[in-house]
Amino acid sequence: MAQTSVENAPQPLCFITAAADGVVRNDYIENYAQLATNDLNEYHVIADADHTNICFDDNYASHMIRATINFLDKVVVEKETETAYRNLQNL
Repeated sequence: MAQTSVENAPQPLCFITAAADGVVRNDYIENYAQLATNDLNEYHVIADADHTNICFDDNYASHMIRATINFLDKVVVEKETETAYRNLQNL
């Protein structure tokens, strides 16, 4: 079910793994990232972090937040570009 959802997701997806984690299956996250087909998708690895402290440690959280904000900014710019292009076509 999840595999089909990721393969058919029309929206861009941002995947983030914590390289030092031994509980959360980073290989699953990586495999799903490879299945996703949107050109705007991103895959990030935060070295030395695990998924428990990735949100609470200042350094790891900063990395995660920057990656997320940059991803969302890219998606917004792409959407604005598509909208502007459609508007020009409708003139």
